[in-house]
Amino acid sequence: MNQKTRYIIGLIPLKPTIYTETAQSLLSEMSDGYLLSSSVFPHITVAQFELNDEEKARLQILWEEIAKLNIKPFNPKLIGVNFIKGLKSHDGFYWAQVAVERDPLMMKTHHQIVDVLNKHQLSCLNDAGDIYKPHITLARITLSKSIPLWTSELLAAQEFRIAIGASDKDRKSTRLNSSHGYISY
Repeated sequence: MNQKTRYIIGLIPLKPTIYTETAQSLLSEMSDGYLLSSSVFPHITVAQFELNDEEKARLQILWEEIAKLNIKPFNPKLIGVNFIKGLKSHDGFYWAQVAVERDPLMMKTHHQIVDVLNKHQLSCLNDAGDIYKPHITLARITLSKSIPLWTSELLAAQEFRIAIGASDKDRKSTRLNSSHGYISY
């Protein structure tokens, strides 16, 4: 059977532990299972797309074209923590996120990646262009009456680098770093 795999082109932090530790310590009791962990790597999704099993060879070609963009690691501006109400299959849940400013460098990176996908006739599956909202998802939760206190370190500037990896259909596993065998530089 020709299965489709969802891929994410994202920005991964060079020091990811602050996001994973914060999610684990503050949100694990409210989470339904989607929670940053060793198998769900923190990232800012730039674009998502799907390839079927027969198309997986295209992944290397895509990555080579993305590498030619020469996207250097940069410090996206992290501007706050928010809770977004889930829709459709996520009804009844909220997404706990670190919001990222739509500054010129973040948006240029997004547009460059979407252009590469379009060139290869791949659909961008996440909100794109004017409705693109960059963020780091910490967890999917049921909202309680009290919100935990957040460490200010969560919003501290740090470098993120571009990477590509696979995600399972339930978004409970996102492998975006080179130690998992996925492509990054």
